[in-house]
Amino acid sequence: MKPVIKKNTWKEIGIISGTIIAIMLFVFGINGLYPFGNGLVSRADMTQQTIPAMIYYWDILHFKASPFFCWNSGMGLNISGAFNLGAFFSPLNLFLYFTTRSNIYRFTNILVILKMICIAISMYAYLTKYSKTRYGRIIGSLLYAFSGACLVHFHIMLVMEAAFFLPLLLIGLDRIIHKKKPLFFIFIFAYAIITDLYTAAISLLFIFIYYGTQ
Repeated sequence: MKPVIKKNTWKEIGIISGTIIAIMLFVFGINGLYPFGNGLVSRADMTQQTIPAMIYYWDILHFKASPFFCWNSGMGLNISGAFNLGAFFSPLNLFLYFTTRSNIYRFTNILVILKMICIAISMYAYLTKYSKTRYGRIIGSLLYAFSGACLVHFHIMLVMEAAFFLPLLLIGLDRIIHKKKPLFFIFIFAYAIITDLYTAAISLLFIFIYYGTQ
């Protein structure tokens, strides 16, 4: 299968991003969620683990805390494992830099939207290589962004990271199979492992299932 030449890429990405933003803001609006009200999307693990961890990660991004050791608990705590568990090396979590520390619990609503856009663009990059129609690329990317990994498990952020990395890993595998070039896959998979070991394991499982059905 030969890759299709990309045309109007930025326009299509704009349509995808705009559609996600419009749908999510509409849902937020009718439910009174921030920025249209005081409601939050946080629940379960997001409230108990993710948001507190994001606050600490915000301190790390602003050079106010160490990514390896925390002195705020007892005689100190090695948090390098927790840092990996929270997928804080993910490029998607860098969006936290653009909010204030006190607004992180509200910004989580916006972060979910931003991650969904990145997930859609990641799938778009994969579909662009093979889809012959603009509608196929756009609809496929949107359906992927609104998949169960985002709508059901968004409160477990590492699941969203797996959804982001998976299309990139598939691109890497295609490059190995069709071009005999393994560097892209090696780089992305290594980055996924560094970001979060569970993210990499989930992504690898999906890849085994995907190629096992071919």
